[in-house]
Amino acid sequence: MEPANQEKIRDPILVISDLHLGSCNSDYRSFRKFIHFLNNTKSVGFQIKDSTKKIYSPGTIIFLGDILELWKPAGEDRNYIIECILLPLSTLSYLDCDIIYVTGNHDEDLWDIRNIWGNIDKMCDNNNNNNNNNNNNNNDDDDDDDDDDDDDDDDDDDDDEPYEGVKFSYNKNNTIKLFERTYPERGLKDTKDGKKNAIEGVKIGEKKYIFMHGHQFDKWQVTYRISRGIEKFGKFCGVNVSYRFDPIDYLQDLANSSYSKKVGKASMETTIFIIIVTFYLCFTIFCIKDDTLIWSFPGIVWMLMSSFIAVTFIPKSAAYLFPRIWDKIIKKFLKYKSVEEVITNYYNHDKGKDMDADVIVFGHTHHPGEYSITNKHNNKEQLFINTGCWVNEKDCDINKLDAFLYIDKDGHHLLKWDMESENISYIKK
Repeated sequence: MEPANQEKIRDPILVISDLHLGSCNSDYRSFRKFIHFLNNTKSVGFQIKDSTKKIYSPGTIIFLGDILELWKPAGEDRNYIIECILLPLSTLSYLDCDIIYVTGNHDEDLWDIRNIWGNIDKMCDNNNNNNNNNNNNNNDDDDDDDDDDDDDDDDDDDDDEPYEGVKFSYNKNNTIKLFERTYPERGLKDTKDGKKNAIEGVKIGEKKYIFMHGHQFDKWQVTYRISRGIEKFGKFCGVNVSYRFDPIDYLQDLANSSYSKKVGKASMETTIFIIIVTFYLCFTIFCIKDDTLIWSFPGIVWMLMSSFIAVTFIPKSAAYLFPRIWDKIIKKFLKYKSVEEVITNYYNHDKGKDMDADVIVFGHTHHPGEYSITNKHNNKEQLFINTGCWVNEKDCDINKLDAFLYIDKDGHHLLKWDMESENISYIKK
């Protein structure tokens, strides 16, 4: 059985990160036009501006995290994400390429689909079997034909790869795979101490590559430490716990329920409710000081109104405030830092010993660039590349906006797309 990281990844490879589709700052129009551009030039290729190098339509596109803005969508409404992604997705279907999606911290909700992946087939099969059992006596011949068709479908789905995550085929010859945080996935190779958590890079040309979103370098991503702590505690207690602690995502889930959206739009009514509840609470505590009033009719009304606000106004407000406060914090530490600053100040060399790769590609910081170090464990040169972002923010260098990484057998090229001129050029160091 061949490890997933030794599979033949189709080149050339296009790596894009930090689109944040659905947010107010996403440069989704430029991305949409870029995908159309790739589709229109796929048969002839395109020459990089001020260079003799020619690039071609990708055999694989790697979306390296934070493609969807599930934390801070426009208006705290995730429907805007759907609006921004539908057209590019329809265009991508015309490209003859595989897609690898690595989740980031802003779109990690996508990985939850792994918990139910394949269950819909089982549920529908069970339902169909029950229906078929009721008609067995009358439809024996038809059932035999259906069984033959099912066998053919099973043959198509057989796969020798050990990857057990989310994978499906499209356009007959293409596949889409979803990975959590890194590609190739962790655990296909033993570490030096015998544990199954090392990563072996996928070989492209003469070099091995590892792709990760980059929030692994971010010490402020404490939610992951809490999640891992809960999982370890569960194993210690003999319980297999798969739990992700993410309060911002939880609040966004509440804020994006249909009921919360409707109430959130009715801001005046919500404000009136808050004023009434606040007045009543202050009146009972500071003026009357009668505990029995809580269980009176006004008390019951107050409790109902409090519950109403707890599931509507509070999640909507918290979902708006928390990501913005978080952004203010991380900008002081990791966001928009150069690759050199990130690796020098945040890279853990002890953990890096378990990453067998010549090149490590990441996003997250919104600052494209390259920086090489000498690996302390094998004395080999190791290159780190940041893929930049497609986000219009005041701290983002306009000359490095809409960046992407192009990899073929000859090497890698850190490039940027210009929507106005429809040109592709190298990112200046």
